Amino acid sequence: MARTGLTLDMDYGTPDFELADTLRILYGCRAVIYSTHKHTPEAPRLRLVIPLSRQVSPEEYMAVARKVAEDIDINLFDDTTYEPHRIMYWPSTSSDGEFYFKILPGAPLDPDEILGRYADWRNVSEWPVSDRQKKLVAREMKKQNDPLEKQGLVGAFCRAYYPITEAIAEFLPDVYAPCGGDFPDLTEERYDYIPADSSAGVVIYDGKYLYSHHATDPACGRLLNAFDAVRLHRFGELDDKSGSRDAGILTEEDVTKLPSYKKMIEFISELPKVRGILAEERLARIRDDFSDVPEADDMSDVPDSGGAAKADTVGRADEASKDDVGAEPSLNVNWQKELDVTRNGTVKDTLDNISIIFRNDPLLLPIAYNRHRDGIDVNGRIPWEQVKPGWNDSDHAALQVYLSKYYGIYAPAKAKTALSAVAAERAYHPIQEYLEQLPPWDGIPRADTLLITYLGAEDSLYTRAVTRKTLAAAVARIYEPGIKFDHVLILSGPQGIGKSTLFARLAGKWFSDSLSMTDMKDKAGPEKLQGYWILELGELAGMKKTEVETVKSFISRTDDKYRAAYGLNVESHPRQCIIVGSTNSENGFLRDVTGNRRFWPVDVDGAGEHKTWELTKDLVAQVWAEVMTYY
Repeated sequence: MARTGLTLDMDYGTPDFELADTLRILYGCRAVIYSTHKHTPEAPRLRLVIPLSRQVSPEEYMAVARKVAEDIDINLFDDTTYEPHRIMYWPSTSSDGEFYFKILPGAPLDPDEILGRYADWRNVSEWPVSDRQKKLVAREMKKQNDPLEKQGLVGAFCRAYYPITEAIAEFLPDVYAPCGGDFPDLTEERYDYIPADSSAGVVIYDGKYLYSHHATDPACGRLLNAFDAVRLHRFGELDDKSGSRDAGILTEEDVTKLPSYKKMIEFISELPKVRGILAEERLARIRDDFSDVPEADDMSDVPDSGGAAKADTVGRADEASKDDVGAEPSLNVNWQKELDVTRNGTVKDTLDNISIIFRNDPLLLPIAYNRHRDGIDVNGRIPWEQVKPGWNDSDHAALQVYLSKYYGIYAPAKAKTALSAVAAERAYHPIQEYLEQLPPWDGIPRADTLLITYLGAEDSLYTRAVTRKTLAAAVARIYEPGIKFDHVLILSGPQGIGKSTLFARLAGKWFSDSLSMTDMKDKAGPEKLQGYWILELGELAGMKKTEVETVKSFISRTDDKYRAAYGLNVESHPRQCIIVGSTNSENGFLRDVTGNRRFWPVDVDGAGEHKTWELTKDLVAQVWAEVMTYY
């Protein structure tokens, strides 16, 4: 594009200012002056057209137009009138308005004479501007929202590439080039628009914006943040093709509908640096609420992504292990860069995204599948206070709140699916891990004489045999779920001597005395077995024949098949526990003379060498270490 005439709009004229006389005095050149539609004698609005002696380039045009305006009085002219793409319109006036028209004779204006008055007309910093334009940038900066505080991907991009010169270097190195070395006297950070003949026309403000004075620059005359500057140059042609070009007059909402905006959002959503910023900000919000979330450098004690929990002694809280197979989870932001995000910067509620979060969020790592309990379990601190152990409806609800607050995700069905899959990846068996972490057996026999030593049972081959078989069965059921064992060791003796305490000490937190005869008649019984190792049946006194049959039938099962509450399918649950019993009855408890082989009664009186409450965790560990050698 080239121009052979200047077209300048004097929109701020005064009644006492004579444009024609001033032009004759200054140049004596040929010119046309006429009034525009809003002209009045009290507020003159005139258009000045000056022919040039040769064609000028867009950059030359702006330099000449601004210098001519400065000679006349640049504050009288519209600040956008110097743009070379602006053309004149036919004169018009309202029916009751004044029409002003004047032709000045003379030769066309010599543009080279005007350009020669600059030290270097290509240096845009020398171009004159009005007092209004000097304030324009400050006004625009105040009008625009701080790009570093914008939400979503736009703000993340501006923060990731702050100062804006980083965005220029990364994405627009063929568009803009630094010019500080060429113009050492510049007081502002400036860039050249590489395709232009002029120089130093791009000004950087506060490290957040650029403003281009280059006529051929798509960004000319506009204060742009890093996002919009890259958008215009990388994808602006998409707007031209669609007929929706962004010329700087669209509202912020309209801009979001442009093809260039949509393409830019798609482009930056894949940038690791942008994803990293969003991830850091998400992690910062989490750390604000959970002060003990480790920093990226504090990773020496991090459990692996298996998340399997270990217990080093019965009854002690499970602890995270480093020994399971799996990649070490990052407590920094690297894994969050894998998350797909919306244009608002929130994480998309896809199954893949939610799975990534469950695999890597350090506060969710304690959630794993407990193969002993046949369900999801929690082995460590999670971001909410649990109502009860295990995994319950309240935990599902709290998990949704957590995902919504810190990741912007609310997708209960997908979260439940992802949780089941990821928890299964961390499947662990707490009792197997306990048994495998036991100290070596010290060689002192304790298992066979356990009832004799602690409860005063008769020292006989029978007592020793049923004690060993019961303990060995407990271990066997852990390693071979569902293995046949249809016997019940029953301790019969006075109340208060520690019968239940013995079983509780042996099984620790995997002991339960809540199993009842009533439970055995429906699926409540099988469900109560899950997650326990030794269960005590304490209602044996005075059992009727039908009740004995119920007990015999229940203890004979090796696999419980049922559909759990809220479950979708009937599932198999091979037994991983043993059932024991106790009674205080002096008259016995077996009324049925047939089938009593399943019950192994042992009389106890509490007169053993030691009391059951003297059975320490270390001694229990030695008992199980001994039994492991038998198994």
